[in-house]
Amino acid sequence: MKVISRRENEGLVIGEDIFVTVLQVRLNHVRLAVSCSRATPSYWEETLSWEPEEESAELQLSASRF
Repeated sequence: MKVISRRENEGLVIGEDIFVTVLQVRLNHVRLAVSCSRATPSYWEETLSWEPEEESAELQLSASRF
């Protein structure tokens, strides 16, 4: 993992076509802008670690309550 420091309106380039810019820094959060071509897919981190067994078990449990 690389740790970098950027101020507002500064950013970094990942590869040839992904640009990340710091929009706003607050006490408890940071707002970022990510620019890339439409051909580059983007995913939420939670989506990549999603486990379908957990959701199907939750659906079965909630269906049995009715």
